[in-house]
Amino acid sequence: MYKYTFDNLIIYRSVYEFIDSNMYVILEQDRAIIIDPHQDDEVEKLLEQNNIKAVDVLLTHEHPDHISGLPWLAKKFDTKIICHENCAKIIADKKSTRPILITFVLEEKDRLDGTNLLEKFNESYSPFSIKATQTFNDVFEYKTGEYCFKIFPIPGHSKASCCIILDDKFAFSGDSLMLDNPTITRFPGGNTKDFKNITIPYFKSLNTEMTIFPGHGEIFKLKDKMEKGQLNVAIK
Repeated sequence: MYKYTFDNLIIYRSVYEFIDSNMYVILEQDRAIIIDPHQDDEVEKLLEQNNIKAVDVLLTHEHPDHISGLPWLAKKFDTKIICHENCAKIIADKKSTRPILITFVLEEKDRLDGTNLLEKFNESYSPFSIKATQTFNDVFEYKTGEYCFKIFPIPGHSKASCCIILDDKFAFSGDSLMLDNPTITRFPGGNTKDFKNITIPYFKSLNTEMTIFPGHGEIFKLKDKMEKGQLNVAIK
């Protein structure tokens, strides 16, 4: 688990051992805000040590590697789930939470590396159905005791992809913008035209000093993705 300190704000990052997706955790008195959860014993220990009773979950999009921890949190804590309407439809449908792509990726990795990640993953993950607490389909503002999150729909990587902005300084971009990885728009629900016409202009409108917390990989400054005033992002 990684820890980032910005003045009075601390953000923790946990990397999912199976598919390298990022979960982010912010503590607030007896509450935690968690973005894109996966199950992690170290994070659970962190929450217990800080006497966390309630968790607010914000989702950047609906893909299994970014929602897999929902049942775990709902079982352990008083959990609210805030997400796009299209994401809410996915997490409420057990068939839609089947990790088909992850299964293919881990099967190939095990074949090449001689590991048993797929077996371990199948032991820890089962398709589920869970109801969102709060949904939206336009720009949405979510306030906790200390923080105000603004959530912007940015379709392209998926129908429900969003960017979560905190204090106009930090952006949780999901899989729509990463430092070293291309943005994939060929998955079901992806749309290259939407990504080019909506999402790229959205990111270009942000302050280039903003710190980006991506769905995969290391955090970075938006200016690190800019080249001659253009957003330098590969689309796959």
